[in-house]
Amino acid sequence: MNNKKVNGEDCDVSDLTTIKLCDIIIAYRYLGLYKEIYLICMEELAKRRVAGDSFDFENYINDNLSDMPEIKFNLTDFNAAVGQLRKLTK
Repeated sequence: MNNKKVNGEDCDVSDLTTIKLCDIIIAYRYLGLYKEIYLICMEELAKRRVAGDSFDFENYINDNLSDMPEIKFNLTDFNAAVGQLRKLTK
């Protein structure tokens, strides 16, 4: 069992599939989401590797990341999006 705390809540990733763990890692590397859970997932994958899991998660993660389009986001885009949101909420 891999009980760690994330935002004060227990986070047990031991029941997740290896693919799901990889997907969380991909979400962090691509979008910067779930940093705390990302670290726990990396730890869990390492434990599984030591326990004999032969899934090639490194290539799975790298292959999926390379298939993703490049995110080009700058402050001007952000300001435009905020401006549009303001107009919608008035």
